[in-house]
Amino acid sequence: MKNRRSGVKHAYPLEKLLAFRDVPAADKLRWLQEMREFCDRFLTPERKALLARFRKGEL
Repeated sequence: MKNRRSGVKHAYPLEKLLAFRDVPAADKLRWLQEMREFCDRFLTPERKALLARFRKGEL
Protein backbone atom coordinates (compact mmCIF):
# COMPACT_ATOMS: atom_id res chain seq x y z
CA MET A 1 0.00 0.00 0.00
CA LYS A 2 1.24 3.47 -0.86
CA ASN A 3 2.26 5.69 2.02
CA ARG A 4 2.49 9.00 0.19
CA ARG A 5 -0.52 11.02 -0.84
CA SER A 6 -1.00 12.11 -4.39
CA GLY A 7 -3.30 14.75 -5.74
CA VAL A 8 -3.43 18.36 -6.77
CA LYS A 9 -1.92 21.28 -4.92
CA HIS A 10 -3.26 24.80 -5.20
CA ALA A 11 -1.80 28.20 -4.42
CA TYR A 12 -4.06 31.17 -3.67
CA PRO A 13 -3.18 34.84 -3.42
CA LEU A 14 -3.14 36.22 0.09
CA GLU A 15 -5.90 38.70 -0.78
CA LYS A 16 -8.31 35.88 -1.66
CA LEU A 17 -7.49 33.99 1.52
CA LEU A 18 -8.09 37.08 3.63
CA ALA A 19 -11.39 37.78 1.85
CA PHE A 20 -12.51 34.18 2.44
CA ARG A 21 -11.64 34.51 6.12
CA ASP A 22 -14.23 37.30 6.36
CA VAL A 23 -17.08 35.17 4.95
CA PRO A 24 -19.35 33.98 7.78
CA ALA A 25 -19.09 30.28 8.65
CA ALA A 26 -22.81 29.79 7.97
CA ASP A 27 -22.34 31.02 4.39
CA LYS A 28 -19.38 28.69 3.86
CA LEU A 29 -21.36 25.73 5.18
CA ARG A 30 -24.39 26.63 3.05
CA TRP A 31 -22.20 26.76 -0.06
CA LEU A 32 -20.60 23.42 0.83
CA GLN A 33 -24.00 21.78 1.26
CA GLU A 34 -25.19 23.17 -2.08
CA MET A 35 -22.10 21.78 -3.82
CA ARG A 36 -22.56 18.36 -2.20
CA GLU A 37 -26.19 18.26 -3.36
CA PHE A 38 -25.19 19.34 -6.87
CA CYS A 39 -22.51 16.66 -7.13
CA ASP A 40 -24.79 13.98 -5.70
CA ARG A 41 -27.45 14.87 -8.24
CA PHE A 42 -25.34 15.15 -11.39
CA LEU A 43 -22.28 12.92 -11.02
CA THR A 44 -22.53 9.36 -12.28
CA PRO A 45 -21.77 6.52 -9.86
CA GLU A 46 -18.55 5.87 -11.78
CA ARG A 47 -17.43 9.49 -11.41
CA LYS A 48 -18.28 9.44 -7.70
CA ALA A 49 -16.16 6.32 -7.27
CA LEU A 50 -13.28 7.98 -9.12
CA LEU A 51 -13.46 11.06 -6.86
CA ALA A 52 -13.53 8.83 -3.77
CA ARG A 53 -10.34 7.11 -4.93
CA PHE A 54 -8.74 10.52 -5.57
CA ARG A 55 -9.63 11.71 -2.05
CA LYS A 56 -8.13 8.54 -0.56
CA GLY A 57 -4.87 9.24 -2.41
CA GLU A 58 -5.17 6.14 -4.60
CA LEU A 59 -4.72 8.09 -7.85
